[in-house]
Amino acid sequence: MDIFVTSLTRSGSSLLSNILSNHTKISAFQDPFFEIYKFFYCKLSKLKNIQDYYFSKKKQKIFKLIEKKGFDFIPMSKKDCNYLNKRIIKKSYNAKEIHGLVNDFKGENIKKYLLSAIELIKSNHKKKILCTKEAWFSELTPHLFKVNPKIKIIFLFRDPRAIICSELMYTAKFRKNKNDPIFKIYNLAKHWRKHVCLFFKYKNTPAFKKNIFFLR
Repeated sequence: MDIFVTSLTRSGSSLLSNILSNHTKISAFQDPFFEIYKFFYCKLSKLKNIQDYYFSKKKQKIFKLIEKKGFDFIPMSKKDCNYLNKRIIKKSYNAKEIHGLVNDFKGENIKKYLLSAIELIKSNHKKKILCTKEAWFSELTPHLFKVNPKIKIIFLFRDPRAIICSELMYTAKFRKNKNDPIFKIYNLAKHWRKHVCLFFKYKNTPAFKKNIFFLR
């Protein structure tokens, strides 16, 4: 993966992904690896779902775990690979171009599984540069640099008031899966603050700062 776009939901990341995909050298995919990153979170925290933890003193141990442990910390069995393959096909609504490759994704840990996915996708597309966009996962910046030290990460920001209006008014009406949750105002506000805090943290980290970009 050469470019990673991270943002909150309803921030324009799909639009940015579409714009980038029109470049002659970039293949851009929307939310192809959400289930991989979710699997990493849940295995570390031993919980079934991603927690709203960043500004919770009780749940700070989850964030500390994410900071300390890399993708290679979580081993994967053949059963885990099959589970993730099925989840990616089921949940990656906007990345159907990769569905024919997913059953060949494999690895003995999450890092190798992700590298397997990246290599397969790149080998099956003529464009040299691979871009993915995922909402919510800005704290995985250090992990993605370990996968590819030359990766470019774009932190995308939208006015939080516009995000809230879009989530409450648009998503509820037009979401593809009616079982997907509608995020509450307070949760969106906390995630927006987390996104801002992590951008400044990583932008001021010498190892990352040249490859991290701000877009509003």
